[in-house]
Amino acid sequence: PDLVTEATTMLCSYLDPSPLNPEKPLSSSLAQRRPLALSVLASIGNIADAIVADPKATVHGVIKRKWPSILKWMRYFYHEVTTATPKSDLMEAVIMIISFIVMKVARNRPLFVRAVLEDNLLNLIVKDWLKTDDHPKYDAAHQYRVIAYSYEALAVIDEKGEDRTAEARVMILREANGDAGVVTKRLMKQLKNPAKTSKECYQLVLFTVGIVAYLAIADRTRGTPSAFMDNFLKDDLVQLLTQLLVFLSEDVARPRQHQAFPEDTYSIIIPHSIRILGCCIRSRNGPHWVAVMMKNGFLRAIAGLVAFPQHLEIGKGGILEVMLDQDIPQYFCHRMVVVA
Repeated sequence: PDLVTEATTMLCSYLDPSPLNPEKPLSSSLAQRRPLALSVLASIGNIADAIVADPKATVHGVIKRKWPSILKWMRYFYHEVTTATPKSDLMEAVIMIISFIVMKVARNRPLFVRAVLEDNLLNLIVKDWLKTDDHPKYDAAHQYRVIAYSYEALAVIDEKGEDRTAEARVMILREANGDAGVVTKRLMKQLKNPAKTSKECYQLVLFTVGIVAYLAIADRTRGTPSAFMDNFLKDDLVQLLTQLLVFLSEDVARPRQHQAFPEDTYSIIIPHSIRILGCCIRSRNGPHWVAVMMKNGFLRAIAGLVAFPQHLEIGKGGILEVMLDQDIPQYFCHRMVVVA
């Protein structure tokens, strides 16, 4: 660890702190530093996980001090390789380098929070996600990292209030060129076949449901949908989430050694899922979505989950009570709901 700290300090001395605008050509002095800067970023990205896993590792202090310069060069190289004509042969390398650096920064919680809240790090993560998802050159591990840090960054932003979350939704929609479907389709595919999840990849489902909760619900107190909700509904959000709840209700009842999801995740993913479904009921064409929930086993899932109240938000005025006592019964005047 000491040698890594020393080497990182030496390497970061090549990151010129001068102003760096990704959209403008480099000055002659910065152009000379460009190859060295890319090597420095690659070196930071290649620091062993075992070293940065220790939050007290001294290398975190170096990364924190040099973070403004690191971020400037990350943004520069991302802009360079994604706007280059003809297509830059460095794109794959640069995307992977940025992904690995974000992983290192995420290990330093105070720096990660600051980068998300003050430096718009989520914007760079979203750019990465939209550019590389489903691309054959980027493996599943890369896609997992991007989903994980998107969730973590949205959680940091949401702690500051729903106004900040609303701003993040606007930014994500802008990066998707105004097409919410680009985002919703990619998230919904992660929720298919939950029975195939394992103790190694269960977090992919957990992070996806969390991101959906931040994107689909504009106001969690009133349960009002956001601009993303219509696209989520078109992409089978109600059916997939209800089926996930059914699976979770069965999984939580199994002996712990046979569970696909670790015990401590149920209290996160189950309330998120119920909260999203509650918002779906209040969306346009609510009776139809209630019928879809019923047909896919929503009541059966709830009947199984009430045996585990520690994983549910149960109480007077809670989302589940409102759904069962007010939201769903109001649609009993619709034949398709009663039949379902």
